[in-house]
Parts: sequence; structure tokens; C-alpha cells
Amino acid sequence: MERGTGGLAVCGATADFLAAAEEMGTVDRIDGSGWVVTCPYTDELSCESFVYVVVVCDDGTQSPEPFDAYLRQLRTSSPSAILVRTPGVVSDGSLPETLTDNPYLRYVWRPCDSMPALSASEIVAAGTDALGFVLRSLTAAYVDTYHGAGGSDLTERVESYLQQRFQEPSQLSAFVARNSAAAPIAHMTVNFHAVDDVSGVAFCEIVDQYRLPSAPPRVSADLLASVGEECRRRGLDLVGKVNYESPNAAEVHRRLLASGWHPAFNVWRLPPRTAGSGSRPGSPSVNVAAQ
Repeated sequence: MERGTGGLAVCGATADFLAAAEEMGTVDRIDGSGWVVTCPYTDELSCESFVYVVVVCDDGTQSPEPFDAYLRQLRTSSPSAILVRTPGVVSDGSLPETLTDNPYLRYVWRPCDSMPALSASEIVAAGTDALGFVLRSLTAAYVDTYHGAGGSDLTERVESYLQQRFQEPSQLSAFVARNSAAAPIAHMTVNFHAVDDVSGVAFCEIVDQYRLPSAPPRVSADLLASVGEECRRRGLDLVGKVNYESPNAAEVHRRLLASGWHPAFNVWRLPPRTAGSGSRPGSPSVNVAAQ
């Protein structure tokens, strides 16, 4: 397992990832675009199937045409939506318009020693009394991600899934801000044990964050600072994401990159050939705080 989150932004993949990909899917060489790993993926909550494509370029001379042809052929042969992961930093013009017209998630990372300083807000780990507030926010965010897919019992399954993840010590941790009456008004939920399946890099991932409309805006920065303190203690950099289905996503992404965050990797979503948008797999449709 590697540390140092800058490794997320490069094109490489671990030998373990490539070996596993060869067993469960295909690894293809595309001239001018490096290696492409294509694997089936089933969302554990909606049970929908997707095709997951990871671009592993072995140099900086990508050409978009062969990769575009590969994606077009893949879309012809697959009725499922296709998720394509590319490095966060690539040369201009190296990605085909087939991708750049369909942004989905843009992951960003920040060094643990560059977090903002904590102000007067009191940020604490979520106790039993605040866990309900956190779970309600998380559940709503997850359910919203699926755009009505997943069946009538999706909310119940999401609640059970999240409760289990909070019970396991190596899964989710929540930080909560409270008002003067000690009521929770905002949270940031993270996973201190995240490991990137492609690069093998260990990091802390922002899973969800939420602030009540009545809460002062500064609590978002204070939550980030509190998480940052724990990241420094553990020697972990922080990873968040910008969801391009959210309003003003491009502007949020721009502000993040201008305020100490760096590109990690991008995920593009090519819709299925069938009608309807379907669900979006993964995590809540929220953006990391632009702090």
C-alpha cells in the first residue's frame, strides 16, 4: 500500500490491479493511448450493471482517435452505461469528445499539511445523539444519486448499508458541528481507510458533507480543518470530488484548484444506448467544500 496522494494523478497502475483485471475482464493495448482495462461492475445497492473502463497510459503521448474508436465499439456492444476513469492531468486534446462531453466526477486531493486553520467552531466526532442527523443526510444524498432507480426499498437498503459501515471501525467516521444549544448543524463524513484500487494509494476520502441552511458558512471550513488535523496525525492526504450533475460544478472545481486542491482523476459517464438516464453508481451527489 502506497502513501502520497499525488500518485492518484499519474497514469500508472499496480501489478495487483492489472492481474485482477486480467482475471475478471480484459486488458487491451490501444496505440497512442496506453493500456485500457475494461471490467464489469455491479452497483451493490441498485444492483445495476455498468462497464468500468480504466485508462492506464504509459507515456504522455496520448492520441484521442484510437481511444474514441474503442469507446464507440464498446458502446455498440454493451447496453449498459459506461464509466471511464482517466488521469486527472492529461495533455490538451488527448481525450476524445466522446468523453469530454460527458463529465461525471472529478476527484481532487489536498496535502494533509495544507488544511485551513480551525476557528472558533467546536467540531467533534459524531456521538450517538448526532448519528441520526448524519445518517439522515447521508441516506438522502445516496438515494438522490440513483435518480429513482434501485426499487421501492432502496431507502431501507441504503440505511442498512450505512449503519453497517458506521459500526465497522475501518469504515466511516463523522465530524459534527453544533450550535449554541448543542444541536448538530453540519457534518463531514470521511473514510480514513480508503485505498485507490488502481494505484494502491492510501488516503482519507470525503464521503459526504452537509450544512443546514441556517448554519453559518464558516462551519464548512471548520469541518475541513478538523478532518485535516486528523489527516495530519495519520499521515494521510485528503481526497474529495466534484459531481458534475450538481449546479455550478465547473465553477466549484475551478475554485478548488485555485485554493490548494490538485487534480487526482476523472470519471466520465457514457449513457446506455437504451432510453432513460438510469442511476449513477458510487457515492452521494455532493461536492467537496471549496475551501
